[in-house]
This record gives sequence, C-alpha cells and structure tokens, in this order.
Amino acid sequence: MTLRYRDSLEAAATYLWNDNLQAEEEEETVVADGVVTQHRSLLDKPMTSSFSSIHEFQLDVLVPAFQRDDRLRVFAAKLGQAIQSYRYNHQQKDHATMNTGHTLVITKFRLLVTRFAPERPSSELQQELASLSGLPVDQVVLVSSEEPFTRARAANLLHDNACRRDACLVARMDVDMQVRANFFQTALDIVVAGKRPDAPLQNNGPHPHPPSCAPDDPVIYFPVIWSAFNPESIQLIEQEQQQKQRRAQTNSSTPLEDPDLQLDQNGHLSEFSTHAGHWRPGGVGMHVMLGSTLNKTFPPRSHPNNDDDAVEMTEDSAMTRIVLRHDNHVQGWGTEDMLFYETATQAANLCVIRQLEPNLIHTWHPKQCRWGIDVKASRAKLVHCYKVRTGEEGSEYGRMLLKLANPTRRGP
Repeated sequence: MTLRYRDSLEAAATYLWNDNLQAEEEEETVVADGVVTQHRSLLDKPMTSSFSSIHEFQLDVLVPAFQRDDRLRVFAAKLGQAIQSYRYNHQQKDHATMNTGHTLVITKFRLLVTRFAPERPSSELQQELASLSGLPVDQVVLVSSEEPFTRARAANLLHDNACRRDACLVARMDVDMQVRANFFQTALDIVVAGKRPDAPLQNNGPHPHPPSCAPDDPVIYFPVIWSAFNPESIQLIEQEQQQKQRRAQTNSSTPLEDPDLQLDQNGHLSEFSTHAGHWRPGGVGMHVMLGSTLNKTFPPRSHPNNDDDAVEMTEDSAMTRIVLRHDNHVQGWGTEDMLFYETATQAANLCVIRQLEPNLIHTWHPKQCRWGIDVKASRAKLVHCYKVRTGEEGSEYGRMLLKLANPTRRGP
C-alpha cells in the first residue's frame, strides 16, 4: 500500500489543472510492512486556477503526537463521530457556496499522525485508528522521524507531508482536542468562501491583533478554542448547586445565583458556563489553511529582526521572504505555536483570522510540568506551566471545592 499525494479527490481533480499547468511530481514514499511511514514534501508549482471552480475539498487533520497512543485512539473515535455527523448533515441541507452557486463540501478526510523514536509505526495502530475513525486504512498516515521529538519538529513534518493543493485544507489539531462536525463547515466558510467575523475579537490574549485583510489574500485561521475544566471540579459544583436547589425548595425561597451556576433539567451546568471551562485567546496552537498556502512565501509587513528565530528567511532576488514554518529550536513545553502565529501576522498578503470556535473543545487531562522533561529552557516557562495547569483545574469556585473534597491535595 503506497499512499500518493496525487491520490486526491477525483471529482475535484478536473478543476485543478489546466492542460498547460502541471505540477512537478517528485514523490518518494517510504513503505514498511504495509505502513506509510514517511513522505517527502511535494511542492507544487503556483496555482493559477480560481477557487470558484473548486467545490469539493480534502481535509488533512494533522496531529503532532508522541507517546500518546491512548489519547490518539480517543481522538480518532471522536473525529470519526464528527465526520459521520458532517456527512449526514451535508445530505440534509445546503452550506456555503461560492459565486458560481456550487456547494462547498469536504468529500475526503485524512488523518496524519507523527511517530518519533523510540516509537515505531505499526500496521496494527494504523488499522486501529482507521477503524475508530471510520476512515480507509490508506487515509490514516503515520509519519515517522528518527530525530528527537519536539512539537515544532512534529508540526513541520506534518506540514511537509500534507496535501499542498488548492483543493485541500490542512488543519493542525492537538491530540486532546474534540472536533465537532460544524467545525468542518466553519473551516470552509472562513478559509475558502472568505467569510469574516462579524466583529473583531475583543480579547486576543498576549498576541497582537491580526492586521486587516485584502479580499484575495490566502487565509490562515487560528480558532480560539473552548477548554473544558477538570470534570471532577464541574461535578462538585453541580452537586453543590443541586443541594442548594433542594434546600431552596424546602424553604420555599429562590436564591440569587450567578447565571453561570444555573443547572439544566438534568442537573448539569451549561457546557459553556464559566464554571465548566473557559475560552483560550492565548492559545494559537490550532490552525487551518489551504494546503497550497504552505507552498507560498510572503513579503514581511515590516522588516523583522534577523535574529528572530520565529521567522525563517530565504533570499529571493535580494528580497526577504517569510516562510510558514515552526521554529525547530524550541524545546519542551510551549511557545512554538506562539512564534508560528507571530510569523503569520508578520507576513504581508496573508490573512490571519481569529474568532471564538465552539466546535473545537480541548478536553481536560492531567498536565505535567516536570523541569527538564516537560519544560526546558527557562524557569519562566516552568512558572507559566504551573499557572496554566492550575487554571485548567476549574473556576475559582471549582478549585475551592476540589480543595475541600481533597484536603491533602498538593496542587493540581
């Protein structure tokens, strides 16, 4: 089984190439024991076809992971549910259309996952992820490297092996994300159809606000995800509120409560209650763009500091150009995604979009902040890791209840 970049959407392929515009095909796929383990990057010639002629798309879901096979299985299962729901919904109603009247639809999905030494690609894992996600086995790609794992290196490796054409979307996702069906249409709306947020994002965390966009600029979407708190703290709040409701009924009183503490008929908080989770404007790890955007270089909006490792430079006719790459020098926890976002905002003729995205949920998991293992380079990053870990445990109310329920608990 050899997975080729040219194995793309048959229905969309007729729109992609004019007779006088053919891509240079330089492909090499490493196959071992029936498992696609690594591709070399395929850089297509610049496309001249109009997006208005493309209405069927492929989505490559890129998951940089290392020693997270259990979480990969959960991610694949939830991704499969989202894909199944998306396909069902698309059969029931129309979605965003281009000016040609064509409906935009994702007709093919691929899951690309990294494998770093000492991990080994295995046909068993590939088949298991395919079964859980409902994807054909040849659409689950294990991309391997013998180099040490870093999140930046993993993200670059996945970008290099993604479909890099106008008819492809690439979406970088953390292994702890829950992707919901409506996200796929949002990606098409923003990246392809050119939909823009109704209002600028009020809180962009520590990051600079994206510059204004020209109508024809390629788009990269950095969604602001919802991060769910520790389920234990949510459950403790719900139990506390249920007890208050029972006491109020007994006393025939109506207690004044924070609206975010109101329970539904099943005794649960709203999913988007401030006591169930929070928006993460500071997080820029997820992104979506057309695959062909990865082939482009961009002039800088202003000449960047040449010492800035976040911007990879090439010389093009004595003009500085920006390449969308992660900084491989970043080690351990954090910052590689922030540097990549800054790179994108520094690129002229690239449209950076941010908005709240309720269809991407970061599921809670225990967080490690071990110095020298999870966190390297600086003590400031270690302090920040502790701060983030504490904040993900729950709201102030939830963390208080956690402490009361577990008096011997030593931090999150």
